[in-house]
Amino acid sequence: MPKGNAAKVRTLKDLLINVTTVNIPSGSKTLYLALYATNPGGDNSGTEASYSGYARQEITFSTPAMNGTMAEAVNTNDIEFATVPISSGSITYAAILTEQTGGILLTYAELGAAYDLLQGMKPVVAAGTLTVYEN
Repeated sequence: MPKGNAAKVRTLKDLLINVTTVNIPSGSKTLYLALYATNPGGDNSGTEASYSGYARQEITFSTPAMNGTMAEAVNTNDIEFATVPISSGSITYAAILTEQTGGILLTYAELGAAYDLLQGMKPVVAAGTLTVYEN
C-alpha cells in the first residue's frame, strides 16, 4: 500500500532528525556534501574528489514539505567548496555523509553531467538546488 502524503513528510522529517540529532555515532549534528569522481555505491567505495584544499562541506536543510507525490527537503545554504588550484579531473557523483571525514554515507546520486574540476573553478551548490526526497 503506498504511503500517504503525511507519512512521506513524516518519514523524510524523521530521517533528517535522526541523522542530524539522534543516531549519529560520533554525536555530530551536521551533514556534509561530498563530491565524487566515481560512483560511491552504498558502501562508499567510490573515489572522492581530492584536489588541494578540497573538503566536504556542511549542508543545512529546510523542513520537509510535500511537492506533488514526494516529500522534499532542500538545502538552505550555499554549499561552497575550495577553489581548484590545478586541473583535477572531473566529478560525476555527489553524496551526503555524517562526518567531514569518514562517517556514514546516507545517500548519493549521479550528477546530470560530468563536471570538470578546472584550475580556478570553485564548485558551488546554490541554496535551494540540492533536494532529498521520500516517495
